[in-house]
Amino acid sequence: MKKMYNLAGMAVLGLMMNAQNINAQVSDFESINLAPESVWDGSDLSGSNNNTNFTSIIESGDAGFLNVWDITWGLPGYWSGGFAVSSHTDTISSGAGNLWSAVPGIGNNGSLTYLVSQNNSAFEFKNGAADTSVAGIYLTNGTYAAMSMRDGDSFAKKFGGATGNDPDWFKLTIKAFDENGDILPDSVDFYLADFQDANNANDYIITDWTFVDLSSLGNVSGLVFSLNSSDTGSLGMNTPSFFCMDDVLSDGGALIDMEDFGFTTADSVWNGSDMLGKPNDPNFVSWAPDGEAEFFNSFTTSYGGYWNKGFAFSNITDSTTSGSGNIYSAKPAMGVLNSSNYAVVQDGSRVLLTGAAANEIVTGFYVTNSTFAYNSMRDGDTFAKQFGGATGNDPDWFELTVRGFTNGVMNSDTVSFYLADFRNSDNTKDYILDTWQWVDLTSLGAVDSLTFTLNSSDAGKWGINTPAFFAMDNFNGISTSIAKFTRAEAQVYPNPAHHQISIQSENGVIDLVQIFDMKGALQLTAYQVTNQTVIRIEDLETGVYVVTYIDKGTVFTQRLIVQ
Repeated sequence: MKKMYNLAGMAVLGLMMNAQNINAQVSDFESINLAPESVWDGSDLSGSNNNTNFTSIIESGDAGFLNVWDITWGLPGYWSGGFAVSSHTDTISSGAGNLWSAVPGIGNNGSLTYLVSQNNSAFEFKNGAADTSVAGIYLTNGTYAAMSMRDGDSFAKKFGGATGNDPDWFKLTIKAFDENGDILPDSVDFYLADFQDANNANDYIITDWTFVDLSSLGNVSGLVFSLNSSDTGSLGMNTPSFFCMDDVLSDGGALIDMEDFGFTTADSVWNGSDMLGKPNDPNFVSWAPDGEAEFFNSFTTSYGGYWNKGFAFSNITDSTTSGSGNIYSAKPAMGVLNSSNYAVVQDGSRVLLTGAAANEIVTGFYVTNSTFAYNSMRDGDTFAKQFGGATGNDPDWFELTVRGFTNGVMNSDTVSFYLADFRNSDNTKDYILDTWQWVDLTSLGAVDSLTFTLNSSDAGKWGINTPAFFAMDNFNGISTSIAKFTRAEAQVYPNPAHHQISIQSENGVIDLVQIFDMKGALQLTAYQVTNQTVIRIEDLETGVYVVTYIDKGTVFTQRLIVQ
């Protein structure tokens, strides 16, 4: 559907609003049909004609993105404002002829399409959605701007100057507006490039999709994006005033981050021992609400009382002490992205989706080992063996399986994730997870509840000997790790490749490497990848793929050509 706007002022305040609340989801721009290496910029004149402008709204998910095609100087005209949708992958060519490419060469998480945006662009939430909170967006530079800042051109300077010491910067400021079109006071600044640090080693130009948290803006009806640069002249900025955007996540209560459980002291836990649940012969059963989900908890009064099922919520930071006395600690000693709270989960636990989240797709969650389970697998204890055994060659494993249910009926698909895996014949590839890792659940489809079960190679007649606990954070959220890799720190070679590839990393070991095809489908996964690791790709068809590196809370993507 097309809408026409009055483009006075910042070209955004005439956005039309309807005050109607919605359950907002991700705007990922994948529903816009584009062939490879193409763009929709409004030049088809499909927008509403306003004498000199054809104004359109690009609709994706629950948001509408303003686009303006200007015919002031006659046909064919030019793209004069707002957003365009692109599938271009040229990460090399400099200049305005490569305006439509994002410097990562692909959309976020290996997707095909993304948005290219001009200065002073804006979007609104469809149907008004005046009380929508935006969790965040993924942003990066366009190839045009990135190459200009890196090398300089006929209009703009090379960032850092000849000596590398010029304190240059390229900043995006994000502001919100309400249902009346009034700009709200708070804003979020994000530096697409920053050379202001006295240590030149800290200078950077963003070249990867980077998540920007916008939750501080509160409830909004839309967002405005403005660019500024240290390189300016009498006509304004010299730096090309474009950036790229993908995956806008509006938070209709979907993200469950475990941060609202009201802990007032450090190293605390809620495990149901307050007996606020429903008395149940002799269990106190609770469903702990967080966002649009309820997490099963059971505290039994048998033997003096103990947490016997489901979820507990913790901010305990002891990542050292072994044994069941440290049952409520996650091995990273904190939640995702240094947050305080997380959940500790027992085998057989269940989550019930509520409200608008019920019978919808769950994006996923972050997972890691509890300190109890991690140290047990690393060292062995009274009940459980040391993973790998005395020689290190035992093919041990600790697996989490997630199942979805709809109306009490279990769906056919499952998602499995190995919290530890010693099955590779090369012992250097054995691992026990001690960092937060993202588990994608979108393949389960629409569900109204989920169950989480644990299995281990170390099992006896009473079940698994490995402590049956794991830790969870940011359920039904998004992978929000901020990319900190540089192209020098991780490279795939050879590229193009045929039968096999290796990863050269200055970090030594990369936690996880995944290869996606151009449709975003996962093709290969490798854990604990070192410079000596060989990844076989002979089963991949000829074409272009995206290699994603995930390591210590950071994400970096790179294109791979398979011949």
